[in-house]
Amino acid sequence: MSHIPQINIGLFGLGTVGGSVHEILHKNRELIAQKLGYPINIKKICELDPKKIKQYNVPQAMVTSKMAEVLDDPEISIIVELIGDKPAAKEVILKALHWRSWPTIARAVHLPRMGLLRSIRLDRLPRTFLILNVVMVSIYAIGVLASLYAGAQIPEYRATAIQLSAIVNGVATILLAIMVDPSAARVTDEAISGSRSEEDVMSMVFFLITGRLVATLVLAQLLLMPATEYIKGATLLLRHWFVGS
Repeated sequence: MSHIPQINIGLFGLGTVGGSVHEILHKNRELIAQKLGYPINIKKICELDPKKIKQYNVPQAMVTSKMAEVLDDPEISIIVELIGDKPAAKEVILKALHWRSWPTIARAVHLPRMGLLRSIRLDRLPRTFLILNVVMVSIYAIGVLASLYAGAQIPEYRATAIQLSAIVNGVATILLAIMVDPSAARVTDEAISGSRSEEDVMSMVFFLITGRLVATLVLAQLLLMPATEYIKGATLLLRHWFVGS
């Protein structure tokens, strides 16, 4: 087998999330290399707090306090930003996306092989969860637009109608929190524990993305008018309660 060089990662932040990412990648490096066909290595970590470095037992040579040492390293292909400080996080992202970094980004992009489509299977996935994913995405797609359209139909209460987009998006949020996210996490956890195959996870991702396309292009168009009438009716009901007929 031909030699494939390892993928080097530059990590920003070694807090709760960053430290966990480092530990997981380090602990499972052999399994990841076996699954991907090449190893993933955290080459540099940018962190200012020395306590965090000791907490996660990171070699001192791997840690730096200078962003440039991570961002300008030609051997680093992936930048992972896990900084809690928003201004610093923004600075990292903007510098990482600078036009000088585009050649490095282009080299890190790998298109999926067509052979992967042969492993896509629907029979081992919970279909209700995939259907609810389509419904959830379609509702998110039209929530704000429906409120704007309802406001245009009753201009005297436009401000109220626009504020009521949450009664549409709230349904999608409930579906996401109760059905979609937990089901996706369960499939992923079962694959990690070995009770499911890796192909099940790839199939899940394929159908989730396909469902998003179907939801946005088809189902969202069908739900736009009912959602508009729903918001319009809620607006007029509020008017009746608080203003009177």
